[in-house]
Amino acid sequence: PRFTARQEAVSDLTDYVQESFSGIRVIKAFVREKAQRYHFLKENENTMEKNLSIAKIQSIVIPLLDVIIGLSSLLTLIYGGYLALIGDITLGRFVAFNQYINMLVWPMLACGDSVNMFSQGAASIRRIQEIFKEQPEIADTDKTKEVDEINGEIEFNHVWFKYKDTAKEYVLSDVSFHINAGQTVGIIGQTGSSKTTLIQLIPRLYDASKGEIKIDGINVKEYPVRHLRDAISVVLQKNTLFSGSLIDNLRWGDENACEEDCIEACRQACADEFIERMPDKYNTWIEQGGSNVSGGQRQRVAIGRSLLMEPRLIIADEPIASLDISIQAQIVMLFKKLQQEKRFSFLFIAHDLSMVKHISDRVAVLYLGTLVELTTSEELYA
Repeated sequence: PRFTARQEAVSDLTDYVQESFSGIRVIKAFVREKAQRYHFLKENENTMEKNLSIAKIQSIVIPLLDVIIGLSSLLTLIYGGYLALIGDITLGRFVAFNQYINMLVWPMLACGDSVNMFSQGAASIRRIQEIFKEQPEIADTDKTKEVDEINGEIEFNHVWFKYKDTAKEYVLSDVSFHINAGQTVGIIGQTGSSKTTLIQLIPRLYDASKGEIKIDGINVKEYPVRHLRDAISVVLQKNTLFSGSLIDNLRWGDENACEEDCIEACRQACADEFIERMPDKYNTWIEQGGSNVSGGQRQRVAIGRSLLMEPRLIIADEPIASLDISIQAQIVMLFKKLQQEKRFSFLFIAHDLSMVKHISDRVAVLYLGTLVELTTSEELYA
C-alpha cells in the first residue's frame, strides 16, 4: 500500500510538472512563477512524505534482518563452541555447520531485497494494468455491419446529449435535421451553443445520450468505428501536429500517399507557401505539438492532411479562424470550388458570416444547444 501511494504521488508530481512546462508562456505572461513554484513544492513535499513512510519501514526491517543474522552467527559460535569443547561434536562438524550458516546469510538478505522489489514492482504493475484493462466507451457492437461506401447523407433524429450521465442538463436538446450528400452546411451560433459538440457526434468522438444519428440511413453505431472515421475527415478547432517530419504528419490523412499527392494537398490548402521557404521543405522536422510552427501554419497543414484523405465528409471547426485575410480568401475559394464539384459533404463551424454566405448551401443556427433554424443563407440574411 505504501508503494502504491508513493507511485500515485510521483504521478501527480510529474503531471503537474508537465502541465507547467506546456503552459510556460501563460505562466510568464501572468507572472505566476512564484505561485507555480509554491504548488510544485507542495506536490514535491507530498511525494517526499510518501517516500519517507517507506524509508521508515525499511530503516527498521533491514537493520533488524542484520541483527537476526548476526545473532544467529553468534549463537552458533557460542553453543557450537561449547559442544565442541565438551566433546559432543567434533571440531570439523562445528566448522562445517558454521560455514553452512554463513552460506545461508546472503540468500536470506537477498530474499529481503526481493520482497522489497516485488512490493514496489507490484504497485507499478497494478497501475499499468489499470490502463490496459480500461475499455473504450465507444467501440463496435453486435449490430456492426460492413458497408461498401459512405456517401455523406446525414440525419439527426431527436438527438439529446450530455457529457456525463449524472449531469442535470443536456448540452444538446432534441436536435433534428437532414443534410443531403454533397451539400455544404455552415453552422453558426454564439459561443457556448454546442456547435463543436454537435459535429463531434458524427464521427463518434462522443455518442448521443438519446436519439439517433444516421449516415446514408444507417445509425452511426452500426458502422465499424474505423470504417466510419476513415470516411470522415476532421479539422478540429485546436489541431495537433506530432513529432516527426512534416510529410509524416501529412500522411496521417493517407499513410500510403506519395510525395506528389502531399504537395498537391498542401497547395490546395495554401500551405505550400510557407513550406517551400523552409530549408528542408517537406522533410522539415516538426517538434512535439507543432511548437516550431505558428498556429496558422498548423491550421493549413491540418487542412492539407484532411484533403489528402479524399473523404466523403469533411467536418471543420472554424477552419480559417487563425489565418490572415489573404489566406482566408484562398481557403474560402478552395472550399467553394470543392463544394461546386460536389465531391463530398462539408460541415463547418464559422463565426464569419461572409464565409457562410459565400460557400454554404444551407445554414444551421444553434442557440443554447437547440437548433433554431436550418435554411439557405439568403433566407437567413433576409
